[in-house]
Amino acid sequence: MCIITQPSMKTKAFYYTGLLLLIICGCTSTSYKQQSISAEQTVQVDFNQTSNTLYISDITSSVQNISLKLPKEQFIGEARQAFIDNSNIFILDRKQKKIFCFNDKGTLLYLLDKRGEGPEEYIDINHFWIRQDYIYIADNKSLKINIYTFDGQYVQTIKHGKISSDIVMDTDSTLLCFTSYYVHNNPNGLWKMNTEGKLTSNILNNETKYPILSMPWRNFYLHGDHSIGLFSPQENCFYTYRNDSLYADILLDIKQKTARSFPGIATCVNVQEGYFFPIWFIYGKRYLLSVWGYYDKPEAFYLLYSQTDNNLKIFKELSINTNSTSSIGIPISSNLYNCLVTWTPDKNENSNESTLCIYHLKE
Repeated sequence: MCIITQPSMKTKAFYYTGLLLLIICGCTSTSYKQQSISAEQTVQVDFNQTSNTLYISDITSSVQNISLKLPKEQFIGEARQAFIDNSNIFILDRKQKKIFCFNDKGTLLYLLDKRGEGPEEYIDINHFWIRQDYIYIADNKSLKINIYTFDGQYVQTIKHGKISSDIVMDTDSTLLCFTSYYVHNNPNGLWKMNTEGKLTSNILNNETKYPILSMPWRNFYLHGDHSIGLFSPQENCFYTYRNDSLYADILLDIKQKTARSFPGIATCVNVQEGYFFPIWFIYGKRYLLSVWGYYDKPEAFYLLYSQTDNNLKIFKELSINTNSTSSIGIPISSNLYNCLVTWTPDKNENSNESTLCIYHLKE
């Protein structure tokens, strides 16, 4: 496994580079044919056609700032994911492997910290979700899902023995799983299992190896009608899952090379040229905002696609406004529809306060 740490971008440039990008390595083979995709919208992307700066005020209708306050002995090391509802804010600290639960005013209510190798513990937290007053924690190192109450009481374990990039629970409580990179003897692509951890169906089979860089960002997201969306980096395609079927919504037809340009190769070590890879995205009602990097270079490209007029623009920076020197924050995955959520730690490294910012995109 290779680990890439990109250097940070300053001030007006969006701070995407604090995220670690993991490259899944494997074997190589040759002579593969790429599968064609019939999407509702195909967007032609040329990274050579760029503008300078996208201002966040041009695409947002409102901004909400929430100060997250902790006791002196506690701090958030690296916020990676948020789950927000009307009364609670859950924050995953990927570095400390903890989940903090705040009220809507930012006051700490509970802290879930069950690290360990016991049956009621987890080794790692790859992602989590909330369902009916329970916290579900997916742990790829233990190949299981642990369930807890909000105050950390252990409830149940789902042992499945499979590797996934992301998991989401459907309305019928079945588990929709996605494995973005090729894993031997493992379901690849989009697949489903029941609450006992048993594989029930394969929906999108991706058996071809690609040099996929696994995003810290979640592959699954929610639409406004609560149907499940999926971004697949193999195809550079955004899908909707509904009633056991998968529909291609938007396909990014990228002129330059991406991981899809190298079928049969499962590691970037065996790729002798640079290529573009996704870092994070927001699929909103009006806008699709996605951010791409270029392998082995500290660059970011911000793709803004307007679904109302089928217009794509590519920017080199994302900024609050022309005069501000404040940071937009570090983007983190969330359950909120049509919103960009960011987290900003206090400049004082020993501070126990940080800020959660919710940018509501224009509709």
